[in-house]
Amino acid sequence: MILYSVMIYVVFLALFAITGVISTFITSNKIVLQICVTVCSWTSFFVLMFMFKRLMPGEKRWDFIKGLFAEKINWKLIGIIIAVQLILFLAAVGYVAVRNRTAFWELLCFSPFSLVSGFFIQLVGGPLGEEPAYRGFALPYMQKRYSTIKAGIITGTVWGMWHLPLWIISGYKGLALLIYCVTFMVAIVSASVVMSVIYKNRKNIIYAVLIHQMVNFTLDVLYTGDLLQIFIPFAALYFMAAVVICVLNTEERNTIQGGDCADE
Repeated sequence: MILYSVMIYVVFLALFAITGVISTFITSNKIVLQICVTVCSWTSFFVLMFMFKRLMPGEKRWDFIKGLFAEKINWKLIGIIIAVQLILFLAAVGYVAVRNRTAFWELLCFSPFSLVSGFFIQLVGGPLGEEPAYRGFALPYMQKRYSTIKAGIITGTVWGMWHLPLWIISGYKGLALLIYCVTFMVAIVSASVVMSVIYKNRKNIIYAVLIHQMVNFTLDVLYTGDLLQIFIPFAALYFMAAVVICVLNTEERNTIQGGDCADE
């Protein structure tokens, strides 16, 4: 598992560097660069497939992929996930609007083209490539030794630190960069815990993909303001949501199909 994590970082840094070379010396074409970014986002999946026989001896790649969608989709849960994430996002936007004395709608994107194109770009360039590796493989692997919460925190930390190069080029410096990194990690680890609890009890990677997609889409496409300003309230709200779902999952065994956040 350690080797797998290291390989993810190494390969990602290599692809990230290649993308930088292409954008600096070869072309600045948006389509070409988006393809490069998408390839980078699929690093964890590429490494998983390359190391598959060593990581999951005796199993076949196609059987693993089919197993990610083992359980039938619960559309009620899908609706709850979308509703809760929109509430958290809109509450964070409201905080930013009040704090900056800005009209709420001025912080949102209403361009149909931007919303539709951004939705699919975010989906392919993130959740679809990352979730099979992190929640589909790494999480169950860690759950063999740790509780769901611990496994979610560890997986989320590895996943979050993978974004380090993106923090460096975020444009923030000094204290602003520190706040950006901390709030980013709080939000991403909290999201990992939420996804871990749900995936443990609902064996379908679609839920993790949806949660990941909603976070990326709302913050990177739907929201048009400064990311640092919304990350602070968003990370706090997401942390509280993670605490709530774990408490409910522990005390009410029937919540989310009777899961258990406690030590297994």
